[in-house]
Amino acid sequence: MSEPRISRWQCNQGLLSIRCLTNIFSKVLSSQMLEDRAARNRRSSRRRDVIIDAEVEIGDRCSNAEIDNLSLGGAQLALGERLPIGMRLRLRFQVPHIEDIVDIGATVRWSDGENIGVQFEGLRPKIVWSLNRYFAMLDTDRSDTE
Repeated sequence: MSEPRISRWQCNQGLLSIRCLTNIFSKVLSSQMLEDRAARNRRSSRRRDVIIDAEVEIGDRCSNAEIDNLSLGGAQLALGERLPIGMRLRLRFQVPHIEDIVDIGATVRWSDGENIGVQFEGLRPKIVWSLNRYFAMLDTDRSDTE
């Protein structure tokens, strides 16, 4: 025997409140899971966990940071300070085993006081080539250890 459906009226009247709350809670969780999946799918590039020293130029001052993950679209940096969302900055770093220094503009997309997420602005073809070469090395190293 199937469970009876609970009408919106019954929920609004406070009838069967535990079942109503359970249904509402499961719908909220399902909605949140879909939103999380959609957010992950919005990323245009695969992120790779790295540890790379970087210099962040914010206006007229420079700060040291560490890149924790990196993609062609952006990066997560351990900066140790909160920055306003939408703030523009310059990021400089050198990927291991590649001579070119990456010097790129970026926009802060999130900040939690310790880390920031940035989206790169206008990657030049040479930077894309350098980063793809580095990612290929990372992928090769990881497949060798598996």
